[in-house]
Amino acid sequence: MNDMIITIGGAVNFTITLDPTVWIFDKRKFPIQVVFPQIEEEGQCMHLNPFLHNAEPEREATRVHCVLKNGERVTISLDQAKAAILRFSRNKQAIREDGPVWLYLADGSNVDNPIRNIQRFEIE
Repeated sequence: MNDMIITIGGAVNFTITLDPTVWIFDKRKFPIQVVFPQIEEEGQCMHLNPFLHNAEPEREATRVHCVLKNGERVTISLDQAKAAILRFSRNKQAIREDGPVWLYLADGSNVDNPIRNIQRFEIE
């Protein structure tokens, strides 16, 4: 599988495939500093919510597992995921080494340590 592709699956009506490398052309993107002005390096972001909305999580779904490339799972609530920010570029380059996206919680609690190396989102 392409390391730059992420899927949203699990308890959803539609499995979604995301390619963050094309988001640079998306009008919904915004600079990371709009949400987190304390981040000094340049970066572009997207909200995760539109993609979750398109996947249509099942009514009983309450959690999102961020499945990392090493198999580890970081679990957040569905509400946290709906408010989350996905950073897809750093200093005008796609995030390749520990990307393709970094997930920031909207409350900024992980601004210094975003969730990295995400391979897929599993809704539960």
